[in-house]
Amino acid sequence: MPQRPCRRRAAFTLVELLVVIAIIGVLVALLLPAVQAARESARRMQCSNHLKQLGVAVHNFHDTTLKLPPVHLGGPGSIYKSGTGFIVLLPYVEQKALYEKFDTTTEYDLSTNPAAAALDGASLKVYQCPTRGRESKRKSDANPQVGATGDYAFCSVATANFQHQHQSADTVLFGMLVGAASKANGTMWESRTAMKSVTDGLSNTAMLGEKHVYVKDMYKGGNTGGSSDGNIYITEQTTWYECHSVRDMDHVASLSRGPQDNFSTERYKMFGSWHPGVCMFVFGDGSVRGLRQTVDRSILKLLGDRRDGEVIPNID
Repeated sequence: MPQRPCRRRAAFTLVELLVVIAIIGVLVALLLPAVQAARESARRMQCSNHLKQLGVAVHNFHDTTLKLPPVHLGGPGSIYKSGTGFIVLLPYVEQKALYEKFDTTTEYDLSTNPAAAALDGASLKVYQCPTRGRESKRKSDANPQVGATGDYAFCSVATANFQHQHQSADTVLFGMLVGAASKANGTMWESRTAMKSVTDGLSNTAMLGEKHVYVKDMYKGGNTGGSSDGNIYITEQTTWYECHSVRDMDHVASLSRGPQDNFSTERYKMFGSWHPGVCMFVFGDGSVRGLRQTVDRSILKLLGDRRDGEVIPNID
């Protein structure tokens, strides 16, 4: 009896294709959040490494000079705008060539400093958080402070005008790093704190942290809308210029809640991160820790004060 030829299907049916597409869609939906979380975890680790490098740079500066780097560089009389601590740290983050482009012995805008800050090479990855996704060569957009931007700021606590680091007396500035003193010993400035000044303990005192930048304020260096994402190398006797490099650990709102946080009261003075749920800080002992965005203002202030003598509650 002759065998009947075997019929072979030439292709999938429409129903089978739809089932396969649906399965693939479900798998992608399940895997995509995990991939995004893994990428953010890597970015957060890189941000932590940047802060760690800055902590090491501060320690190396102290080993060399027996002083802590100043937040802002001051000068005699009314000259209070010779640059920021991000300039003096440059040799300690392997950027000596860039450091030599700056002149910290005179007023910032009367020398080579504006041109140095506007160089493409002045936008350093070590000063930036990868989660914020900055364009590598883009500068702040506001004159007279066009220059490199950054995502970290020095931690300040003060009884008044925390941002006026170089103009304020020792009796009102309580951060680990503070503004320089006026001209002394034949130099334009000198540091005012050292490791021995941190009587609360290096592991209990924050040095630098991630500064808040509202997403719509990116690269806006002026005071329009309270923005403060300008040149990190400049300081002047103007609040929002100074807040490019220093922020308040006693801000009324504590930490920002993320990139969409449009806190109306002086958001340019806040610390804050684009990492979900946490803000990264480097402490005096060089350790890097993530503080919850919901941390109480009183605890944040204790962490920013080098000499209050108070017991800090468990924040882990």
